[in-house]
Amino acid sequence: MVGVSNVDFDLVKEVKEFDEKKTGVKGLVDAGVKEIPRLFVHPQEIIDSYPTAKGAAVKLPVIDLTGAESGGARRRKLVEAIGKAAREWGFFSIINYGIPLETMKAILESINRFHKLSDEEKESLYTYERSKLVKWNSNLPAQKGDPTCWRDVLNVVYTNDHLDPNEIPSACMHTITDSISHIGGP
Repeated sequence: MVGVSNVDFDLVKEVKEFDEKKTGVKGLVDAGVKEIPRLFVHPQEIIDSYPTAKGAAVKLPVIDLTGAESGGARRRKLVEAIGKAAREWGFFSIINYGIPLETMKAILESINRFHKLSDEEKESLYTYERSKLVKWNSNLPAQKGDPTCWRDVLNVVYTNDHLDPNEIPSACMHTITDSISHIGGP
């Protein structure tokens, strides 16, 4: 990781200026940025505080959801495995959750199409409003003063059987609604 000195650097101001452009990280890349802006760089003292596992092979828990719909003992076993992974790791990988590989590939292709849209086409979706079910942003820092992440995020939230397909960008609407249908949506 690259560290940076906080001399003459106002993170809050730079984050605000970046966010007001509503072009995201891709906008920086498209503009030909030559070095990573300081708002994305963690201070050296933070980097030095990260625990390291030199040479340790990390193996994340993998939860296989095959047969989850059958209920009974299989479901109980899955619930226990998820609980254990959440307690011990805080996160885990899920496989065989019902979305076909072809659909997953189509989702990645459609998200790529979304990110290739012009800034003007994406701008109306750029928000952090929790009430919005479809939004695009750059995942700004959770707390004032924290460095931000070098990524753009398209969030599509499907809750309570409600999602207006017209809110989803046309570049990815079909594949997103298709994937929802595989997990019990409309």
